[in-house]
Amino acid sequence: MTANPMSEEITSDWSCYSNSAIFTETNTLLEHAKTTGADFSANGFFNIDITDIAKGWARYHEGMSNTNYENPENGFILSTNSATTIQLASVEASGTSNVYYEVDYASIHGIYYFRNVASSNILKVNDSRTMFCTESARSYQGSWIVQYNGDGEYLIRPMYHSGYALYQDGTIKLLPEDYSNTYLWTIKYEITNGVVLKNAKTGKALCYDGTSLSMVTARSTTASNYTQTAWGLFHYSFGSQEFREITHHTQLDAINCQGYAMQRDDWPNDYNPIFDFSVFMDHLVALNGYADAAHMEFMSWLHNNNYVYSFEEDFTLNGEAIPLNANQYRVVLRTGVTNAIVTANYSGEYHFWYQTSDGRWAHKNGVNEPLLFPYGITPFSENSSGWDLGSNIDFYNSTIYCYIITLS
Repeated sequence: MTANPMSEEITSDWSCYSNSAIFTETNTLLEHAKTTGADFSANGFFNIDITDIAKGWARYHEGMSNTNYENPENGFILSTNSATTIQLASVEASGTSNVYYEVDYASIHGIYYFRNVASSNILKVNDSRTMFCTESARSYQGSWIVQYNGDGEYLIRPMYHSGYALYQDGTIKLLPEDYSNTYLWTIKYEITNGVVLKNAKTGKALCYDGTSLSMVTARSTTASNYTQTAWGLFHYSFGSQEFREITHHTQLDAINCQGYAMQRDDWPNDYNPIFDFSVFMDHLVALNGYADAAHMEFMSWLHNNNYVYSFEEDFTLNGEAIPLNANQYRVVLRTGVTNAIVTANYSGEYHFWYQTSDGRWAHKNGVNEPLLFPYGITPFSENSSGWDLGSNIDFYNSTIYCYIITLS
């Protein structure tokens, strides 16, 4: 416990005062569901005992205490975002008992991969949108968006075909706007190391028998082939940063794409990639030359500003190959050059994105408000508005450079 137990953050201590339930995994609530045997898809509630906190606040209000951590103004943080607090309505110190805050953990969502318990292979979708389960190595083809739909049911969508969803027949189909429960699934832990994926319409479970995928009648956990219908559910770890909203005009004017990606409140004026465009060259030479200069200058800027970082040379797609720690996140840099016919010489521009903790990407273009891209959009996506410069579509089209930033 810290000196102020009521400001303890979600990542380490859910009770924050008494009867602590300690979590160590990144996906804390899912881990709680597993270890306690609670369903992932039903009865997804966890009661946090805040009785002593409520009593402390009441004592402070009634003048029975002047202890700072019992002052309600300190709030009760129930989020990784320290700005999020919970205010409790009036209570009396003498009559307060059994006060709980209820958290619904059925609505966990994000990017996951499913590993078949019987075979240890990962559920994947190839580029032709055919599902298969013959490989054990993680890859972009095995990235799934698990999206809560309410009532303990989920959409399960392949990350790189996000307009499609897992269908009742065990294939993926184009997801209509008015989809029915043929596209919905329950995700329930029936054994310690695996969930069962049951279609909400048919009640049948997704199965991999070592040869092919199929939909089968749900099996008893005592059946010898039960683990063919069990899937380890693993959350991809994309690091620490939440989407950062900026709406006030003074901040919008003061923060550029780099300052935004680096979680700063300024427009860094000590980053200035230099490349000699005065020598005649074709567009590709100019593009590659400026991109390399911007990359080298950015690494110097990181070093000079005491950032701990690494260059992710083999970065692909969404970065699934390298899971990040809780104190890390990704930043990408890309450049573009103007057409020399328009100006006397080429000139270069740079742009940054950063990856949020749920795997999506965000950026800020000039003085505009930041944009959070939907699932399925990565720095490599074609025709993404994130690489436009005004009306110049796909202006930023150089090599993509990726950096893993480690926070102290």
